[in-house]
Amino acid sequence: MGHLLSPQDERAAVRRHILYYLRGKDKGSLIGQGGIAQMAHRTPYTKGALVFYELARELGQGTLDRGLKRYFQRFRGSFATVKDLQRVLEKTSGRSLQTFFDNWIKGAALPFFTLVGKHCPPKKKVCTLTLRNHGDIPGHAHLLVQTNRRKLTKWIRVPAKKSVTLDVEGSQWNKVVLDPQGQMLHGVRWRATFARAYALRKEGSYQQAAAQYTKLLKAFPQHGRALYEMGRIKELGGKIDKAISYYKSASQQKRSAQTPGWIVPWSVFRQATLLYKQGKTARARQLLKALRKKALNYYNLHGRIDMTLQQWRSSR
Repeated sequence: MGHLLSPQDERAAVRRHILYYLRGKDKGSLIGQGGIAQMAHRTPYTKGALVFYELARELGQGTLDRGLKRYFQRFRGSFATVKDLQRVLEKTSGRSLQTFFDNWIKGAALPFFTLVGKHCPPKKKVCTLTLRNHGDIPGHAHLLVQTNRRKLTKWIRVPAKKSVTLDVEGSQWNKVVLDPQGQMLHGVRWRATFARAYALRKEGSYQQAAAQYTKLLKAFPQHGRALYEMGRIKELGGKIDKAISYYKSASQQKRSAQTPGWIVPWSVFRQATLLYKQGKTARARQLLKALRKKALNYYNLHGRIDMTLQQWRSSR
């Protein structure tokens, strides 16, 4: 954190994180209005709050609590840095935390979990789950497994770039939720990856941009903007069939932070224009006419549709 903040701001931020953490411990979930996750988004290093959740998994809740209290007892009202916090926690736990602090404080990486396998036969009492960490550092994935009678919460440590399979006992499985409290701050990572890919695409570095979008889609296969951008790259590269496939996938996504409202109608529009180039004129006109009737006018979409249909009529 030191390379992002002045020493004074760093000390204040560390104290603020710890105070939020300690004050919230007896008040249920720390994720909520005004909680530590929201506070983290207001600091220059967004993953700061997550460090304490990960430390709790790494050291154990009791050890972390004792370490934080010792930190305050020793440095209250005096000069202190993140390195001081590391030393106190190392002394309390009796183990080195150098790798942890290198990964979580000095580095920009995050763990990046997805649930890649789920096998829960209705007549068996074991649900087999497979988790993948696409990130560059290890971390603890939070799973909520709900049956007809109870909810089970599990934390599973997954090494970087590895998968872990586990069996959870129970019956009549209703749902399995990864990261139920939204603690992993995946938004930080996908936004950074998308911004990097988008900048590469705009400057004409299509191959590098495609590599970034592909990486993003492995973790978020329903990322509408990434699908749309891959369609643009394939279209600009003359790979029409692949472009249509990406546009079609983008048009099928539900609206979300990763799929803003304009993505679906504009994906349909671009899909139609490529179908027309392939000679599938009837299907192309059908798509645009239906789109004109039901789609909102994002970025003058209606005008583009009207102009395109007029050009097609003129070229007959």
